[in-house]
Amino acid sequence: MLGALQPISTVVTSYRVLPVVGLVPAGLEHALQPTEVERVIEISLDELREGYGMRRLIRRGVPFRTPTYAVGETFIWGATARMLQVFFERLDG
Repeated sequence: MLGALQPISTVVTSYRVLPVVGLVPAGLEHALQPTEVERVIEISLDELREGYGMRRLIRRGVPFRTPTYAVGETFIWGATARMLQVFFERLDG
């Protein structure tokens, strides 16, 4: 474990998520809790940075601009993208 980031609020549920950052070896076998985790995505930090963009999305008919990360078939937005944005801001000082 390296540390925690500031809590991030979710828009739909109003939950506050505390992101904890750690180092995980590549290729590690994961045991998923199916009610919590659909899948594990392993993407390098460089690929995430390259896939970053502020995009206009529409949710429930309402357009909004939000941070997103598109890497291959993977599209990250919402609270997860905001956590990544805070993480990269912290890395960049």
